[in-house]
Amino acid sequence: MPSTKTSESKKTDELVEPGTLKYQIMYLSEKARMQEAARIAQLEQRLCCLENIIGTSNDKLSKFSQVGLIKIFQAYIF
Repeated sequence: MPSTKTSESKKTDELVEPGTLKYQIMYLSEKARMQEAARIAQLEQRLCCLENIIGTSNDKLSKFSQVGLIKIFQAYIF
């Protein structure tokens, strides 16, 4: 049965001591860029849904700030 290991892999295997575990990491830059773009698109979609529910005006957003919540609680209590 022919060996499927490359010559570079054979060289690194010779350097590993018996009884040790060797990890190899393969980084695919194109795949990483696509995953990052997909995550950004997902976040933009989630933000769009939140903006549709909450609105984008500062008046609506201010009620979710800490000062806005304090004013709401003060108005409710007093």
